[in-house]
Amino acid sequence: MRTQGISLEMLEWKHWQTGHDYDFHLDDEVLRVKELVKSEQFRIVAKSVGTLVSAAFILETSRVPDKLVWLGVPLADLTPAEQDYYLQLLHNYPDLPIGILQNATDPHGSFKMVKDFMTQVRPEIEITETDRSDHHYPFYEQIHQLLIG
Repeated sequence: MRTQGISLEMLEWKHWQTGHDYDFHLDDEVLRVKELVKSEQFRIVAKSVGTLVSAAFILETSRVPDKLVWLGVPLADLTPAEQDYYLQLLHNYPDLPIGILQNATDPHGSFKMVKDFMTQVRPEIEITETDRSDHHYPFYEQIHQLLIG
């Protein structure tokens, strides 16, 4: 999709389409992102497990987006090995511009949980707490500001 001179692409993870968590395979989803991202300059907005996919994509390919925006990092649902992707990314790419929106009491990972986790490696990381208790992120103006900021 093209809008205002910007090319936009959206991926729906296979397990969203089938409704079965067992249909999620990180390697397969990273491959889909690799096939999609052809430009040297790109930005990523990722929600939920997409945040994990984006971290794995960057670590695997060394392709660094101009800006990375994460919405609803699902730390509470991930194994320690999966959580380690985030720490590796923050450690290996200390200058990567990342903005995070996390709902105060997101059932998949609260703001406090995500902030405490991410600031282990990058104390200055930009994490914005939003006043919701679900896993929905309808904060379009904030997302836009994070993307262009």
